[in-house]
Amino acid sequence: MNDEVMHFFYGKPTLLGEILEEYLKEEGLDEPIRNHQLVGLFSEIFPNLKKFCQCEGYRNGVLFLSLADPIFSHEVQKFIPEICKIYQEKGLMVKKVKIRGIGKK
Repeated sequence: MNDEVMHFFYGKPTLLGEILEEYLKEEGLDEPIRNHQLVGLFSEIFPNLKKFCQCEGYRNGVLFLSLADPIFSHEVQKFIPEICKIYQEKGLMVKKVKIRGIGKK
């Protein structure tokens, strides 16, 4: 005897990615995940800064950057308006950029 239960679902199957995306929206996690992904792409979005600057995080509209050497602080400060503009275009609302000093390079 076969005790296996079979379930039939009618209609078009839903992609797992769509289900996951909807779940994350319902739980309010889609924006934090997207923000984390954008912060992680800092060196790809700003390749001219990656040699001496890295992104350490984002919280409450503030993007935290660290420098390989404090001498680059002025150079990074010149890019702050561009950093804010590009991130805002990508959906990350950067209101302020804080440079924390020497990072993990």
